[in-house]
Amino acid sequence: MAFDEPAGEYEQDLTRPGAATPPEAETVPAREPLFVLIIGIVLYVSLLVFSWVRVEARTPSQAFQNAVPARLGTYMVTAVLSWEAQGTLPSSAQISLGGSPVRMAQLWSTVSQAYTAPDERGRAALNAAALYGVADRSAAAQAQLIRAARLDPAQATAYEALLPLYRSTPQPAVFTPKVEALLNAISSGPILRARQAQVAGQGKAAVIAALRPGAEAGVRVLIAYGLIAVIFLGVVVMACVLYLTRFSRITGIVHDAAHEPRVLPPWGIGTALILISLTYLLTMLCMVVIARMLPGRNIELGLVIGAVSTIVSVVVVLGLFLLAMGRAPWEWSVFGWRPTRMGVRYGLAALVVILPLVWLASYLSAVFTGGKAEPHPLIPILLSMRNGWVIFFTVLITVVMAPLVEETLYRGILFRALDKHMPLLGAALLSGFMFAVQHGQVNGVLPIMILGSVFALLTRRSGSLVASAVAHAGFNGIVTANVLLLNWALHGPGA
Repeated sequence: MAFDEPAGEYEQDLTRPGAATPPEAETVPAREPLFVLIIGIVLYVSLLVFSWVRVEARTPSQAFQNAVPARLGTYMVTAVLSWEAQGTLPSSAQISLGGSPVRMAQLWSTVSQAYTAPDERGRAALNAAALYGVADRSAAAQAQLIRAARLDPAQATAYEALLPLYRSTPQPAVFTPKVEALLNAISSGPILRARQAQVAGQGKAAVIAALRPGAEAGVRVLIAYGLIAVIFLGVVVMACVLYLTRFSRITGIVHDAAHEPRVLPPWGIGTALILISLTYLLTMLCMVVIARMLPGRNIELGLVIGAVSTIVSVVVVLGLFLLAMGRAPWEWSVFGWRPTRMGVRYGLAALVVILPLVWLASYLSAVFTGGKAEPHPLIPILLSMRNGWVIFFTVLITVVMAPLVEETLYRGILFRALDKHMPLLGAALLSGFMFAVQHGQVNGVLPIMILGSVFALLTRRSGSLVASAVAHAGFNGIVTANVLLLNWALHGPGA
């Protein structure tokens, strides 16, 4: 297995005449000036404050966070109704899914309260009405329809036209063009059309045909959840196998890392903080400048602008820093990008071992913060994308660009500066904490800190950023794959 591979000797730059040690060690100052450290701390704290405010403004609303599981659940309920109508639903499934319509109705009711736009609030209440109707709660369904008309006065007549479907003696509704447009815009549209067919006595075939679009979406939801479960269980099983077969090697990773020769960088903690801060600040500035030069704004253009700004900023800031040290601007081996035999397989094995702990930390963080979800701002973008090329570009950003940039800044520059002045474990934990806090998510601090600390240990153990970058890319890849599976499952009515 990968944990049994010997540590590879990374290349030392001995090109200078008479050099017997890496040039990094030759130029290490005795002590970094105090004012540099102060400037670095001030800049980095300012960056954190700005990042938290910016992420908070971009964090998906609670309405969006609840609407996604509500839509997925609505599709599953529709699939169950379709199977019931066809007589193909096992009795055990009927028992286990019996309470789902009421739970989804309550969730949609909560979503309608969280939305701010009248049309969104009204449509969410209409979804709640349709699902209460599935549970044979006609009074609750009528109440939600009346509430929808009040929340969205512009469409009040369309909501009120559906009231006959849920009277004590149901009657067919009149489906005007406005009603049809409304049903096309909601995930429970197939349920309401099936109700109409049933009340109008159109027969089982008409009911099944009305439910088909939502039922197909429900099947996609089940497939997506199944694949996500396979990914989760596969990682857990592989982690257990590694624990059982390589326990001694895993427990010795910190010990082994501590005995690897330290690579002393020619910069201190303050300089590292300044470099990170300048990179992010320049990225934000580039985004503003490029955005003003280009007409129009949309999600796709915003992603391109963000990616280009990040690449330009990293190349400029680190290139100038290398020039200031008398190096070529492309000589990134100084930051730790060196060949190593402890690379791809070692990084992936470490990721598999640590992922169950990261998932547990995520769960505990959610519990301790009251269960409030805080998805990364990029997740709703991935969930809403339909353009294949844009999705591919976003995957490149999350799986390739982000690990390369963040590993260079936080492990190649910051961790190695901390490692020069602190014990290994303290440097790893502190760099991991700073890496986590920069993401601006309360629930993410503990799991991301664990990831960042392990990435730091991988960097020290291998003497290179390759293993940590591979582990980082693997983690982002798993998260992105799960989100894209949900994106596929959400391709249904009212998408």
